[in-house]
Amino acid sequence: MTERKLSLGDRLAQILGRGKKWMLRRAEQLAYDVAGLPMALRRLGGGKRASPQQQPARFLHDVYGDFYWRWPGGPVKGVTGVILWPLALAVAIAVFTIRNGAAIRQRSGKSIARQVGEQVMVAARHAIAPFWYYMYELFDDDRRARAHLYLTAHETIGPAYSLLQPPACEDRMA
Repeated sequence: MTERKLSLGDRLAQILGRGKKWMLRRAEQLAYDVAGLPMALRRLGGGKRASPQQQPARFLHDVYGDFYWRWPGGPVKGVTGVILWPLALAVAIAVFTIRNGAAIRQRSGKSIARQVGEQVMVAARHAIAPFWYYMYELFDDDRRARAHLYLTAHETIGPAYSLLQPPACEDRMA
């Protein structure tokens, strides 16, 4: 079996593809860092975590908030988040309200202004971005009343999954 040498164009396409992938991962991580900022700010002073048995969702929110500051560049992410959060929130609200607002107004009777206000509230109080406001149907008053129970990708992808890992000193494969 002979290996085919890649042309310069193919190599350039590979490099550009890797660069694009890298940029998309960084952009996604930045979006999670910005969206999760309100939750992280609540944990800035530390304090006792909620009980995982009595308040499992709040416990996971606390874990995320603690992890946020311990990850590499945590304080820098925090400053970046404080700067970007208002602008990112405004843009996200505009994008997702334009996409969904009229249909939700027709379905629920909720005005666009009220939807925008609710998106700001759930973003600030529960670190739930506008995308998730519509995805989780938090325009419904009963669902929004339970918004504190929702977990989002920025919480589950890293911190919550890390809780499922065995301690480093434990090897169950032996």
